[in-house]
Amino acid sequence: MYIIYGKPTCSYCTKAKKLLERKGLEYTYVDISKDVQAQASLIFTGFKTVPVIFKDNDLIGGYEDLVSTL
Repeated sequence: MYIIYGKPTCSYCTKAKKLLERKGLEYTYVDISKDVQAQASLIFTGFKTVPVIFKDNDLIGGYEDLVSTL
């Protein structure tokens, strides 16, 4: 299962969701503009941009990293 941390104004977040949907892969989307705890966690761990994508609790990275793993 994939987890995408992103925000509505992020075009790469939208691209990541659409890519996983086209591939028929399940994901959970966490909107960090609404989930302040998730946002704080990302900032605390050093992430400065979104999307931040995980697969089975392993960090993939951003959109380009997702593309290269599929």
